Amino acid sequence: MAILLVLGMIAGLYMLAMLFTLAVYALPLYAGLSAGFWAQSAGYGVLASVGIGFGAAILTWVIGQFLFATIRSPALRVALALLFAIPAGLAGYHAVHGVAGLALDPGTIRTTLAWIGAFVIGVSAWLRLASVGPAARRAVPQADRAPTITAQAQS
Repeated sequence: MAILLVLGMIAGLYMLAMLFTLAVYALPLYAGLSAGFWAQSAGYGVLASVGIGFGAAILTWVIGQFLFATIRSPALRVALALLFAIPAGLAGYHAVHGVAGLALDPGTIRTTLAWIGAFVIGVSAWLRLASVGPAARRAVPQADRAPTITAQAQS
């Protein structure tokens, strides 16, 4: 019986880690689902709708990563990161609300926990996306640099 409790706790922690990791992909998931449902309602077949959904999700992710890596303006980078973090927070709210519903009655405590979870997961997604950008370049003093061939040839 004790081993089941330990394994259950490990599985719960693993699912929590997956939630934090996959929260970054909430915006591409929403875009892919929206495009797929639109294609289905427009009369495309099931296979075509799934393909359109996957294509829209991948395109959203690739364009977001490209823009985040190339934009140098801090205000635009924050806006782009928020564009990805807000759907992640929304997904986090519903995930925490659903998990808390297994143990708590509907009420203020459950809603408060869901809001806290939304904030934490949204911030986690924002920080994860912000860490993907180009590394900050620090200036290396001239004395710390290795001598070059041209510098040695002149000496």
